[in-house]
Amino acid sequence: MQVSPGAFNKMKKIILLSLSLVFIMLLVSSCKPEGKLVAGNKPIPGFYNVIMVSVPEDGGDIDNIKEIHIANVTVNNNGKFELVVIKDGSSVEELKTAIKKIESDEGLFLEYENKEGDKLVLKKELVKPGDPRYIYAVNDELAAKYGFKTDMK
Repeated sequence: MQVSPGAFNKMKKIILLSLSLVFIMLLVSSCKPEGKLVAGNKPIPGFYNVIMVSVPEDGGDIDNIKEIHIANVTVNNNGKFELVVIKDGSSVEELKTAIKKIESDEGLFLEYENKEGDKLVLKKELVKPGDPRYIYAVNDELAAKYGFKTDMK
């Protein structure tokens, strides 16, 4: 059986795309959260519980890969924040203001993708303090709305 060059190229693309998707799925499935979410005083295995907050070294260039770790933020199950300052400065004051604003909100919107049939649908849900996903919403809010670089552990 002979395959035309056009059909062969299409088959190559499909195979490469399939292999890429399998690789991505394997990579994503191996990315299990290593931290713990704090519920009362007890950690819940499998969830993050600390947001590490950084700013660019020069303060203004968001593309600067050199960062200064300024603080760690922990959120308890009541939505109260604990701030551990690593390096004091004006950015920490901005972080404190952001935290006060977030604490005063009823909740935060968490965006995530959900598979519905054969489609990925972007969902947006109000997450309130006490919800195990609240820390993820706080992380997103600090990064997207307030411009901090964040990482979770």
